[in-house]
Amino acid sequence: MVLFFSCKLISEKEILVKPSEIGIYYDDSAEKMVILNSGKHNIPRSAALYNYSLEDVHVKENIVALTKDAKQIACKVDYWYNLNSKAIRKLHVKVGVDFNRNLVLPKIRSIMRKSSSVYDFADIEVAEIEKEIISILKNDIEFSELIKTKSFKLKIEPYKY
Repeated sequence: MVLFFSCKLISEKEILVKPSEIGIYYDDSAEKMVILNSGKHNIPRSAALYNYSLEDVHVKENIVALTKDAKQIACKVDYWYNLNSKAIRKLHVKVGVDFNRNLVLPKIRSIMRKSSSVYDFADIEVAEIEKEIISILKNDIEFSELIKTKSFKLKIEPYKY
């Protein structure tokens, strides 16, 4: 006895991209990255979908830095930003999904250390350093193309071992 079954091969999966997200995946058949805005989409079953949140991101980071007079300071950073939805493809290709660890935090640490190193401990002006850092972040063409800075707040105190 021979049995024949008629079936439909499912080669796609339905996914939902939330209104506060943007999705991206690589389409092997078309050999290109595909950007998905909010809504339901059918993507190849073999594709790995990456969702990026477009909501504001809050980063709280403690950074130890040196002043010009070689005193260690503890810098408490409150940084708010969001992703530039028009640059998701570039962000995904250049930095990847862990953009906070691979791009944002190293940038903040580097700028913070560089900015604090031009002041003696007694002469540190937190408001001036905040303005300087915001200006650097917004004027860094490569960074600001990917990341939109919302606010940057800083608290500095002597470093306690």
